[in-house]
Amino acid sequence: MKNMPKELKTILNEMCSRVNANPEEIDFKSKDWYLKYTWTEEEQDDFIKWLAGFLHTNNNARKLFNIIWLENNMKKCKKCGSKNIISIEYFYSKNIPDEHLYDGISEFRCQDCGFRIGRWSGRELKGDDFERKYGL
Repeated sequence: MKNMPKELKTILNEMCSRVNANPEEIDFKSKDWYLKYTWTEEEQDDFIKWLAGFLHTNNNARKLFNIIWLENNMKKCKKCGSKNIISIEYFYSKNIPDEHLYDGISEFRCQDCGFRIGRWSGRELKGDDFERKYGL
């Protein structure tokens, strides 16, 4: 955990505390490290609520997740294979309700074919559809 960003350490520490694991003893580079620990669906839902709150209040954590998500999911367009992907921030729009406008990336768009995908939900966006704030 030495070289991890502090936001990722915070998330992993919280996750580990919920399953009584010591994060300093886990090899996070191992492909199956997470299979050694379990929690109930209720505990998972509680963690998801905690994580959503953490991301909502921590700009650096949101940026980190955006980078991780983009690196893992949008190296190239899922429709045409282009690497010409841009990030879209909903700063102001008459088509998007104010409660879904926030400071940060809301969707990714392929400049070559127009394919759009929501940053938080990961769902394809078509026409006038838009990404709800934090994917909710």
